[in-house]
Amino acid sequence: MKHSIQTLPNGVKIVAIPADSAKSVTVAVAVKAGSRHEDDEYFGAAHFLEHMCFRGTKLRPNMRDVYLGLDSLGAVSNANTDFDVTYYYITTLPACLRPAAELLFDMTSNSLLTQADLDMERGVIIEEIGGALDDPANLVDEALTNMMFVGNGLGHDILGSKESVNRINSAYLQKFRDRLYCGANTFVFVVGAYDQEDISGLANVFAEMPSGQPSRIEPFEFGAVNKPVVLAKESDINQLQLALAYPMTHNPQSEDLVILDLVLLLMGISWNSLLFCALREKLGLAYALRTDVRAHEDCGYFYISTSVDPAKGLPAIEVILKTLHDLVLDPSIAALDFHKQVNCRQLVLTNESAQNILGDSIDCLLRERQLLSLEQKIALVQNLSEADFTSLIGSLFDPSRLQMVMLGPGADKQAGLNLIEKFIN
Repeated sequence: MKHSIQTLPNGVKIVAIPADSAKSVTVAVAVKAGSRHEDDEYFGAAHFLEHMCFRGTKLRPNMRDVYLGLDSLGAVSNANTDFDVTYYYITTLPACLRPAAELLFDMTSNSLLTQADLDMERGVIIEEIGGALDDPANLVDEALTNMMFVGNGLGHDILGSKESVNRINSAYLQKFRDRLYCGANTFVFVVGAYDQEDISGLANVFAEMPSGQPSRIEPFEFGAVNKPVVLAKESDINQLQLALAYPMTHNPQSEDLVILDLVLLLMGISWNSLLFCALREKLGLAYALRTDVRAHEDCGYFYISTSVDPAKGLPAIEVILKTLHDLVLDPSIAALDFHKQVNCRQLVLTNESAQNILGDSIDCLLRERQLLSLEQKIALVQNLSEADFTSLIGSLFDPSRLQMVMLGPGADKQAGLNLIEKFIN
């Protein structure tokens, strides 16, 4: 995957990533403007603005006009708001690349943001929040981030609360957009089938975007976390929700994340993974297991989550802790060479998807990490030594740095802490 980056005079960066076998092209506008950039009393503004960009522009005065523009391109389109970035994309035919880019520019730069439209969309977002509040997996995730990142923008929900969303008005959204949706913070991605002339023409589309100033975040460091933290919250739900986070000792770079994807494969995201087999196949303690590597611009952590019958909560925690403890003591149980081979094959397969390429590119470039080629990723995995793997998992899965939330019936903080202490050397 060879990519090119062109920086316009106003700071907009156009990133072109070819895919020789592709029949379609995906164009995206990604902005370094997420929930971390909001003022405290207006949590949810970045996500609210994402919604409003579909509700009408100066050229397309209402939502129907925007959607007709998308439909006319035969487009698959969506948007997403994260803590430090929001992006909008359209997948269409190569012949429609220029009009797709013009539509995205219009949506992100010229949305009307009228108070009437905002009041209408507010109800939609409050329903979205209501749905999230009914999702126990989301609740335990939110409780974990609130606990770990207290006082920082990472410590509140991206959707905001019903109270904060009700405070957001047209004036604030316009101020938020004018401050952050500018050339200094904007990347335009083109992934798939295109001609170089198409890329050159995009410079004219985004040339009118004001330069602006780079966005700023309040940096966060886990620092010298040297004791486990457990939050136990009773809740009237059927199962006990568990969420565990192992903070990384440094800000992860692209090379780190490639290797951590390998750790994810052998720990939780495959049916053959150590945690899945231990929790479900051997003991029948849980139905589903969720694992993830969450890497922000300035910090990251390894995430494990599951839900169990309240009576099985402590046994499930002990199985997770013991599985990680056993791996650190005897890394050979990871079958490293086998999983390296599987991981390399998966890297090839994921590189076939424009959405995967786009997501990886946004994660890297908007968080100021190097964008690695497929060949570079495979080489990193193949060259990983057993000694380096042993060092990595030993520093990552340190129980003395564990942050854990127990949410639901029978949540017991002291019992959770006592279990963790068993595995601290």
